[in-house]
Amino acid sequence: MKKGILFLMIVSFLLVLQSCNNDDTPEEPQMENHEPTITVSPDQMIVRFAASLSEDDRIAIRNESNVTNFKKCDCGNKNIELWGIDTDVIDVERAVRGLKQRERGRAEGDYQFSFTLPTVTNFQVPDAIIPSDIVQFTSNTLDPETVTIAVIDTGLDYRKYFDAGGLLYQDPGAPDCEPENPEHFHTSGWNFVENTGTSLDLNGHGTYVTKLITSTLEEKAIGYRIMPIQAFNENGEGSLWNIICAIGYLQRVKAEGGSIDIVNASFGGTIEKELFENDGLLSTMIGELQNDMLFITSAGNEGIDTDNSNLRHFPSGFTAVNILGVGGFIENGSDINMHPESNYGNLSIDVAVPFEGYTIQFDDPSTIDLRGTSYSAARVSALISEYYIDNGKPNPINLKNQFLSTATSVPTLNDSINSGRVLR
Repeated sequence: MKKGILFLMIVSFLLVLQSCNNDDTPEEPQMENHEPTITVSPDQMIVRFAASLSEDDRIAIRNESNVTNFKKCDCGNKNIELWGIDTDVIDVERAVRGLKQRERGRAEGDYQFSFTLPTVTNFQVPDAIIPSDIVQFTSNTLDPETVTIAVIDTGLDYRKYFDAGGLLYQDPGAPDCEPENPEHFHTSGWNFVENTGTSLDLNGHGTYVTKLITSTLEEKAIGYRIMPIQAFNENGEGSLWNIICAIGYLQRVKAEGGSIDIVNASFGGTIEKELFENDGLLSTMIGELQNDMLFITSAGNEGIDTDNSNLRHFPSGFTAVNILGVGGFIENGSDINMHPESNYGNLSIDVAVPFEGYTIQFDDPSTIDLRGTSYSAARVSALISEYYIDNGKPNPINLKNQFLSTATSVPTLNDSINSGRVLR
């Protein structure tokens, strides 16, 4: 009997001890799972060859990668190609991985995927326009007190925009690009959707983003030039291929002696963490411009932690040092919180500005209300352009760091934004 009681006491003691140990051991945090907003192509990939590689070498690499068809960027960098892959022989994942392993230093590849911009309302689709109507608004001469801003988006409604005042930047490398329609010669930027030199906005997103930037600069009497680069169609649909071609175009502008200071990138999407681990070709190409251009990127509007969930956001989550990620906050009295629709992450998002409350106006007396991190990023593009002019045009990395040092730190946002930085 006594042995039985002793046995029960020992078992009870061990159970209590185990319970205490369980209480003391922290549980692994549960990763949030969300659906990505991008669609990865099952049979395409993007490749950039080393510029020194011969055509025979390129053909051999395509053959070894089971390429069925390919095309080059319409304008900008002819070393970038979109490949169609024979998926009866190899899947895209193996093709991308195999290229990286075999051709290090000669060719680099990435997945091709598509995504869509936020919906735009209250936009009246403009009539067609020809380049001769646009040329009068272009200029390749820059006043020392002028900032040049490239806007990668849906293009620009030229008539509406220039009725309200505005000036385009003419890049010096324009003559090398050959549009499908010779009448659509190069004016400013390039349309990678239709292969023309005219980036007419049939969606509205690019026009609204651009107008928010320039309205702020005009209020501050800051001189500017705008270069619209069209990477999205009338439905706001775009792809990584168009974006990479746009970055290649910017690299060409720089190589030809052009001058772009700020790049507004009010677009993006969420992608599975596993496909994001090494950043990829887009981040590499942006980083190659770190001495020349600062990229202002939007955090996205899914309301998720893109550092610690199963998804990452591109391009705001890329590690290139010349990327500045922008989220959106909401203010309630003296309380500042992340807007519930804004993505967040204290590693990838550098600063937050208001998510909503933006208004633009063209010649029409009615105003247009804007909300979302696309416009938060546009707000920062305007603010940092002002800082750039007022502080002696620092290089992109110094500009980013110095500008961020002007932000206010809100400790309650430390888990959502790098150092809890906010700007109004």
